[in-house]
Amino acid sequence: MAGKFTTKKVESLSPGNHCDGDGLWICVSANLKRSAVYQYTHKGRRREMGLGSLTNTRGLAALRAERDKWRAVLESGRDPIAVRNAE
Repeated sequence: MAGKFTTKKVESLSPGNHCDGDGLWICVSANLKRSAVYQYTHKGRRREMGLGSLTNTRGLAALRAERDKWRAVLESGRDPIAVRNAE
């Protein structure tokens, strides 16, 4: 899935958690700061991996690419959080 949000749509999201697709969630705080989380399940355990904030220099395409990188790690049988912590 390529994602369901556009940059313009992300800018207009209300506070809360919004799914872009394939485990990428856009989290909007009460003061309208936007961050991204990759949600996945590894060995029956649901995990949430913070991917950082959305900024003018780091948009949806970069976050989707990072999500895809960690999905590949997950598909190889490894836990993305454990791999990131080991790096």
